[in-house]
Amino acid sequence: MCAENDDLTDVRIFPINGSFDKFPRTILFTGEHDVTYPDQLLVVQKLKKSDIDIIKGEGMPHIWPLLPVVHEAKVSLEVLISELSN
Repeated sequence: MCAENDDLTDVRIFPINGSFDKFPRTILFTGEHDVTYPDQLLVVQKLKKSDIDIIKGEGMPHIWPLLPVVHEAKVSLEVLISELSN
């Protein structure tokens, strides 16, 4: 929808088509009920050789680590803050 008539293989429209060589250390918070979950799994495959930590939120929606009323979010936010503090 956002791409309108643009080429979906263009990395500016769909970055997953780009190169992930020499990608920096990554922490991926992924939620099973996130609309982007299938694409997140593709990114994980592309980052297999990189330094990646995956924190999977079972049954969680999009942006679940930022939802203050969800217990799992509080735990994930602590992980994120700890990682950023190092």
